[in-house]
Amino acid sequence: MARRLGVSRKVITSDGVAVPTLSKSESAPPGTTVYVKLDLQIKDTPPEVGIFIPDGFELGSHIDILLYMRGFKIRDEVVSVESYFKQSYGKLREGVNSSGRNVILVAPALGPNSQAGSLVKPGGLDSFLGQALAAVLKHGRLADPPRLLTLGHLIIACHSGGGAPVRKMAGGSDEGLTNLRECWGYDSLYHDADVPFWGTWARAKTNDRLLLYYLPTGTPAQRCKELAKLKLPNLIAQKSSAPDHMHVPITHWRSNLKGANFLAMRSGSALVA
Repeated sequence: MARRLGVSRKVITSDGVAVPTLSKSESAPPGTTVYVKLDLQIKDTPPEVGIFIPDGFELGSHIDILLYMRGFKIRDEVVSVESYFKQSYGKLREGVNSSGRNVILVAPALGPNSQAGSLVKPGGLDSFLGQALAAVLKHGRLADPPRLLTLGHLIIACHSGGGAPVRKMAGGSDEGLTNLRECWGYDSLYHDADVPFWGTWARAKTNDRLLLYYLPTGTPAQRCKELAKLKLPNLIAQKSSAPDHMHVPITHWRSNLKGANFLAMRSGSALVA
């Protein structure tokens, strides 16, 4: 699949964008994780976004981004992205590192029921991506940083209740969607609109892929099976081997990165089977 950059009417860059304030940074796991304040206007939710720049990241003319939309808050779980990253089911940064892919992970704090605030409003995705790029440029400890960063390939992944805002974003008209190459849904189809929307999306976006994973029973399983019956080559629905709902994303995370051949490899990195 060839790059399709520069197709959108308005290229998404960090230029002229308000830089989110840095709250905290850390270097474990290897690489750079920054937590910035980026307000998505979600009630009772801290304006936090976690951004992970993997170990050995190589700066090029375009920055590929993997946007992760988490599911509902469970029981007494802390909503913060930092807390999520440190759970057994949240080790997404480690997966990016071990994949060798030259991609930056961006994970916003969503509401308790996966509310995404301004992200699902017209222009919200573009604004968010521009601010994420500005945060990487300002706080990411890049060697020889350029004047601006430009969005390259985009992947949007979601878990559980995060599927609803991803459907709304993917069905929007923001310019950043021109760069969208894949959507990954982890046990995430809980709405009646999912099957007709994603079937139509996959038929229209023949150069892009939709990857879905589901547990053996439940509503997402039924809807994934309905979509699989369409037999579209760019729509893959697969039963998950995860031990439970919370571990569906991390169970398939690394293999999804491995299969994203449009993402460059970092020098010295090699994919391990």
